[in-house]
Amino acid sequence: MEPAFVDIARHKNPGGTFTRADMVDFDLGRQYDVVLCLFSSIGYVRDLPRLERALMSLKRHTARGGMLVVEPWLEPGAMQDGYVTCVNAEDESRKVCRMSHTVVDGRVARIDFEYLIGDAAGVRRAWEIHELGLFTRSEMTVAFESVGIEVEYDEAGIFGRGLYVGRCVA
Repeated sequence: MEPAFVDIARHKNPGGTFTRADMVDFDLGRQYDVVLCLFSSIGYVRDLPRLERALMSLKRHTARGGMLVVEPWLEPGAMQDGYVTCVNAEDESRKVCRMSHTVVDGRVARIDFEYLIGDAAGVRRAWEIHELGLFTRSEMTVAFESVGIEVEYDEAGIFGRGLYVGRCVA
């Protein structure tokens, strides 16, 4: 997680509590009735052993009978190796172009993002690399069940990638 994003969140919600941690082994010391893992962030665990560890951490924070909601990343075969995108955005003072290039290496998708940002101060570049694991629906379901979460899959989900809705029964 980008530290600057946490700072922005703190500024927008000064009464909130924010923690930077790896979803695989974090511990907030309390439980909640609902735990959300959205925006396909579960893909950042990259492999099946880390997926199970992340689900165990999320379960540890979910009260008995509570709900764990996970929006998945993509399944194997859903990403095209060599895929390139270009997205542009602008307002009155700035223009941004984001290009990405995807490399699929087995069960991991590596997405290189490069940004071209122009404003009154000039033009600058920024970049970032994201690596996300590609898990099948069956693998996700087995991972939930292996950590003691009864799970159902909603095909549509929030943004069309599906949604796992689990109940912590133990």
